[in-house]
Amino acid sequence: MFCYLEHYGTPKLVEEEELPPLVDANVCRTEFQQFCHLVKDNYKALDFQDLGFVIQGKYSEEFPNLVKLVQIALLLPVSSADCEHGFSTQSKD
Repeated sequence: MFCYLEHYGTPKLVEEEELPPLVDANVCRTEFQQFCHLVKDNYKALDFQDLGFVIQGKYSEEFPNLVKLVQIALLLPVSSADCEHGFSTQSKD
């Protein structure tokens, strides 16, 4: 999770315009510590995807920065296998 902070917690320069960070890295670190206790006490049995949906649904106000990172992590593909399969299927036609 902290590798995301390095990327999403720093301002970006886009066409000479500075864009603010998507999350506050320091606040996110604090949220993460609180989140770890919450998971240990209540959600140890859930996998990442199910835990991500619970956090988005129940704790978005309590952990707003962390929820943004979870949403990003849930959208990013873990591998390129599905994409590669799609391309190989498409080229067979």
